[in-house]
Amino acid sequence: MAPALIKNIHYVDPVLPEQLPDSIIEKADALPAKVAFLDGILAPETGARLARLLQITNTYYSNMIEGQYTELVDMQRAQNAPRRERRLLQDLAVKHMQVQLIFERAIRMTPRAFTEMYSSYVRCTIDCLPEPRRMLFASATGGSWCPVSFEPSRTRR
Repeated sequence: MAPALIKNIHYVDPVLPEQLPDSIIEKADALPAKVAFLDGILAPETGARLARLLQITNTYYSNMIEGQYTELVDMQRAQNAPRRERRLLQDLAVKHMQVQLIFERAIRMTPRAFTEMYSSYVRCTIDCLPEPRRMLFASATGGSWCPVSFEPSRTRR
């Protein structure tokens, strides 16, 4: 059964109030541990479908930031198209999704220590974080690597 095509972008729009309550920030801090837990119990097919949806969402926003605009329905259509048609749909968005998938496979194939994945500047920045934030990385110094986002965090007002 082919998935339904995405007809609008409202489901990927971020929804944030002007001020974030402490309870939300605490939940965000607990998120990496919950992600690891869910990864262990998630059915593989469900994980694969969620991964494809997140690839589309990530590509949409990455390309929007870079000044490229691609409709979600076009990205989804290209992702599910036969190989011959896919070549015709090879635009920046589809290439972005393919490169992202290659990076994800490479990370799974060659697990690395946290310190090998990031520059000394990033590691120094983490060392300078306030204690509660630094604790998020306390277990990341071992032999296995798990994805960590270094996007600018939203500050409390």
